[in-house]
Amino acid sequence: MSWRIAGRYFESCNCEAICPCRMIGGVVLGRSTYGICFGVLGWLVEDGHADGVRLDGLGAAMTIRYDDDEPGSPWTLRLHLDDRGDERQREALAAILLGRLGGPAILKLPWVRKPSEVVGARRPRRSVRLGAGGQLRVRDDLRLRVGVSFDEHLAREVARYQDGLARLPEQADERQRQLTRVANAATGAGLSLLMLGRVDEAAEWLRRAAERYRESYADAPPESWGRPIGALKARMLAADWAGAEEDARWALGEGAAGVESPIGRYAGALALLVLGRDHEARALADSIRERPDFPHGVADALATIAAADPVGYTLAVESVLDSFETRDEYLEDVPVADTVLVLQALAGGAGSASS
Repeated sequence: MSWRIAGRYFESCNCEAICPCRMIGGVVLGRSTYGICFGVLGWLVEDGHADGVRLDGLGAAMTIRYDDDEPGSPWTLRLHLDDRGDERQREALAAILLGRLGGPAILKLPWVRKPSEVVGARRPRRSVRLGAGGQLRVRDDLRLRVGVSFDEHLAREVARYQDGLARLPEQADERQRQLTRVANAATGAGLSLLMLGRVDEAAEWLRRAAERYRESYADAPPESWGRPIGALKARMLAADWAGAEEDARWALGEGAAGVESPIGRYAGALALLVLGRDHEARALADSIRERPDFPHGVADALATIAAADPVGYTLAVESVLDSFETRDEYLEDVPVADTVLVLQALAGGAGSASS
């Protein structure tokens, strides 16, 4: 059987880096750091197949343990398979990762080349997630996150912003796209600075983001409600409430509260909450709560903020936070739950903030 997988990989164990179970140039590095190794490995297949069975988008995780003092130091492992695939896809991915389909790289892996005992291949109740920002989650079983360097994120976003502004096209459509990318980079820089505790600098970058989002809107296609949303969120994250009110009036003036699009109504609900028009905001949020094309938790949070319902809001915002912790992507790959921060800012003003 022919097969190929490419994508993201995650590993964490109790050994010191570099893991001594690795084989380099055909030579194993040595014993595990503490004699007994235990850890978890994770994969997200972004492009893959096994004899015509597509594996794109599937995840898997493997919990492992071995003892160097046992003869042959056999591995004991459990494979956790993504419930997003069907049975054929899960079987194919398991066969690849357990070495049953061969392959020169796979055959060098320690749990394949050494004795091993598979104690189970589980399909968890929810998906295996390998997300941006170095996090792995198997719902109900395990959750791991790699340390994040927000200094590195900041440097990258500042460079993207400066490079993007230096290369602004003249043509209107290309220009509005570039301005949006620049605004995203400024938001990423602001979020990184917030995580570093540099609040005043963060506010400067977030105000820049709001300005670029609004600047991009003039030549944007119809229904580009992400631009007013981005501007409003940036203003609130910057605690620039005067600017948020101005952008809220702009969003409503563009008709956000009266459109059919749930994203447009989201923009309208944010704007109405910023302006203190809670009764109207609640009606608008209620209109998108049961929409299958909009995140239920976000709509619930907006509605409960407008209703000054602290208990309902706490449940809703915890649901939104959970969705951020299991997602595969973040804005600019900066692992921050920005929507939760915005909701908390709005709820604080309405007396509903959750700790």
